[in-house]
Amino acid sequence: MLTAGTRPLRIISILGSLSVLLGIAISVYALWAKLHHQIPVQGYTSLLIVVCFFSGIILLSLGVIAEYLALLLTTTMGKPLYVTVSVPAVNDKVRP
Repeated sequence: MLTAGTRPLRIISILGSLSVLLGIAISVYALWAKLHHQIPVQGYTSLLIVVCFFSGIILLSLGVIAEYLALLLTTTMGKPLYVTVSVPAVNDKVRP
């Protein structure tokens, strides 16, 4: 997974961020439902908030750590972080 590039790892980080936002939205709805007495089970709201929010934080953290490891791996393999070109490539078609 680390040698495939950083695009899948960025997707994991983005999914973690979206999961945190979804956890916050679910938390707001669960708190609203709890305050309006629509949730009869004790402890359900707090458990839902903790699981949603912290699972997103964990996924985001794993994505950031994996991106860092992929960057270290590419530098140890001898690949440069960026490539500069002093002469631009010439198109095959001749412009008039």
